Amino acid sequence: MNKIALAATMALLCLLLAFPLPAAAAQTVKVLKVSDGDTLMVLSGGKKVRLRVLGIDTPETHPGQHAQSQAKRLGMSEARVISWGKKARHRVARLIGRGGKVSLESDSKQPRRDRYGRMLAHVRLADGRLLSAVLVREGLAEVYRRFNVTHKRELLRLEAQARAERAGIWSQARPRR
Repeated sequence: MNKIALAATMALLCLLLAFPLPAAAAQTVKVLKVSDGDTLMVLSGGKKVRLRVLGIDTPETHPGQHAQSQAKRLGMSEARVISWGKKARHRVARLIGRGGKVSLESDSKQPRRDRYGRMLAHVRLADGRLLSAVLVREGLAEVYRRFNVTHKRELLRLEAQARAERAGIWSQARPRR
């Protein structure tokens, strides 16, 4: 692909993220709590529901096996992982706002619930941006490579950009991938 075609393709992808098309099956919910960078408690159909944001993995916010695993993979201390996890959680809280509403989009490539019973969905902020894209671009989340999701290609591109610019976790990470 020549440079002009590549630049045009990249510009089109950026426009699609900046001005997203409304999803056919979007559901608007109120966010009750930001548990961590990729897990929310929402009010859906009059019930409290735990929601896992599709496509990303943010650093853990508490010590334990998952934080240790992330620390090893990222080449940083568990304490640094937890610090970045708290930054991701606070960023999500700021993006959504107190009692804010978001739009949820299911993904035809994924089940509606995970093995822990959490609802799985892509989350669009009030301004239309994809929450996962914002976090990945700012270096506050990694693309979850294990599962195939609709926006994975764009998320991988944003992660590569964040890594190249040493944004967020990539400013201190020495990844082992």
